[in-house]
Amino acid sequence: MPFNLMLFRRLGMAVESRLPIIIAMGFVMSLISPALAQTDPVQQDLAGVLKALSEQITRADQVVARLRDTAKKGPVEAQLEITKAATSLGQLADRLQDDGDILSQLRAVKNTAQVHRDRVQAIPNGGIAEGDRTAVLSKWNSILQQADRAQAKVLTMRDKLLGAITELRVRQVGISEELLAGSYEDAVKSLNQWLDELEKLINDLRASTTTATGV
Repeated sequence: MPFNLMLFRRLGMAVESRLPIIIAMGFVMSLISPALAQTDPVQQDLAGVLKALSEQITRADQVVARLRDTAKKGPVEAQLEITKAATSLGQLADRLQDDGDILSQLRAVKNTAQVHRDRVQAIPNGGIAEGDRTAVLSKWNSILQQADRAQAKVLTMRDKLLGAITELRVRQVGISEELLAGSYEDAVKSLNQWLDELEKLINDLRASTTTATGV
């Protein structure tokens, strides 16, 4: 028998003898691979939500910068910008409400992660290696924990923004009265005090959000 033919026949017998093992490995991977693959898009969705949260802080920063710049121009411009600032902050707070897009997206991420976590947990013993089950469950649990921390930060940010808006409206009345009394310098001083407080609040929110979510 030619040498090449003998070699191919031996290879064929070797592969055939290991075929049950190969099939079994393929079955196990078919169980594990979807569970691992699913974590990536869900993690990306969560990252998108956290990015949106960071963008809200940046927009609040921009409100502060505009107000500081406008306060130098004159009383009429300052009054108009204060009104715009209250509206802008209100819109930011609306996005953080329970029915707003950010919390809605967070709930969707949590629901998806929970469904996949429960599915992997329900795979019968022997259907997946316990080490693999633990690894996959750990990833889903991590996503759920990150989403919970992000949700807590959203609620904190919303409450503090609403408090800042209320304080701005109170300051707005005082500034109007100071302007009527011809004391624009006092009005600007009052506005800058509020801006200092808001800026500190924004920096605290950014620091706490970064620490809690790792973004």
